[in-house]
Amino acid sequence: MRANRSAALNGSYDNSLTEATSSGGPAPVPADVADWNAMVADQMANGQGAVLTGAGCAACVRITIQWDRREDAAGTSTFVYETRL
Repeated sequence: MRANRSAALNGSYDNSLTEATSSGGPAPVPADVADWNAMVADQMANGQGAVLTGAGCAACVRITIQWDRREDAAGTSTFVYETRL
């Protein structure tokens, strides 16, 4: 996202926990989002990722990662990170 800052600030990388890809945007955005979500799903039990641009400020991005806890079959864990582009 930092390498493609203008597309990121326009919300092209935004997706929800239930979407495997972004809603669109210029190349390489859809591939970037799909690759990132595939990596999260591969490395964490039922891992899902979400991106939200403009969370708190115009240049802010909120990254959310959610996964199933192996020690508790009924529970999930969520990690939220916010940064500026």
